[in-house]
Amino acid sequence: RQQGTSSLCQFWGVGIQAIRSSPFWQSLYSHLIKEDKAWQEVKSKGYAAVASRPVSYNVFGPDSSSRLSGPAGEYEAVGDNYVFHNFTTRAEAVRIYVASGEA
Repeated sequence: RQQGTSSLCQFWGVGIQAIRSSPFWQSLYSHLIKEDKAWQEVKSKGYAAVASRPVSYNVFGPDSSSRLSGPAGEYEAVGDNYVFHNFTTRAEAVRIYVASGEA
């Protein structure tokens, strides 16, 4: 995507993208998987890594949101890195790919 020609425009664009509420990455990823062929590739072969343990975990310790549920019941994740794959919807894939860049 075009970020502008001047260094000021490029700097401003990077700053806006760094703000979590910026729709840039969500729009880009949505556009990239709009076609069925691209979506099928992401759906079958796409992986995204997300580091998501909040800073508050290290300061205040775990809370109920740090507990995960799985087939064997609830458990506390040992690390803060997660790998996602087998996306079921385009929206799910977009949210996870956006989160992978926010870590």
